[in-house]
Amino acid sequence: MVWSLLAHLTQAMMKKIDAFQLRCLRKILGLAPTFIDGRNTNQAVLKKCTDIVFTHREDHKKISLFSEYYLHRKTKLLGHVLRAPEYDPLRQVSLEPNSGNRVDYGKRRCGRPKQNWLHFAKKTAYEMHLNGSNYLECRT
Repeated sequence: MVWSLLAHLTQAMMKKIDAFQLRCLRKILGLAPTFIDGRNTNQAVLKKCTDIVFTHREDHKKISLFSEYYLHRKTKLLGHVLRAPEYDPLRQVSLEPNSGNRVDYGKRRCGRPKQNWLHFAKKTAYEMHLNGSNYLECRT
């Protein structure tokens, strides 16, 4: 489970997965698409699913989109990696010793740089959990 979260999903990928999830939920619930019935918005579909699955109101649980769940789990894994001891293999391949900076991978090939899981996990943590503060990774 931990290693599956290390796969970085781009915004476009998450949008496609969210659209698929909502399309499946509409199909399961027997609801028409939004362009046919404007009342079946994404929020309405998720609320209807939540009402069906979690019948007790005191649970305070809700069905969420895959992207929200993924980003939440990504930030939890980042915290786990940051708290891990120096001899942990996951920390060794992700972060420099005794710091929170990512490992320098050396010279990369020309072209568009690949997106980095650690960079986007830190950015998500800053934006979601630190009141929307701006994340700029600086290398010192």
